[in-house]
Amino acid sequence: LQALGGADMAKGVVPLVRAASNDPASLGYALDAGARGVIMPLIDSRADAQQFVSACLHYPKGTRSWGPIRSDLMPASGQSAEVAVAAA
Repeated sequence: LQALGGADMAKGVVPLVRAASNDPASLGYALDAGARGVIMPLIDSRADAQQFVSACLHYPKGTRSWGPIRSDLMPASGQSAEVAVAAA
């Protein structure tokens, strides 16, 4: 996930992640890291889908927190986005 911090700076790259579980903390972390979309496998019910969408949206539409972690996941100073992605 740390490579996502610079991936969206590369021209034409839309960073997506595939979630391992329908866990709100993990989904929020991926989105805070720079993912522009999340692929969520194994949505088996309406409740699963509602939980997933709620975890991806901020209040008042959802339950996602406002954790400011993105700056911690950006490439090191002077490191290009391409280098950060290639190093992952």
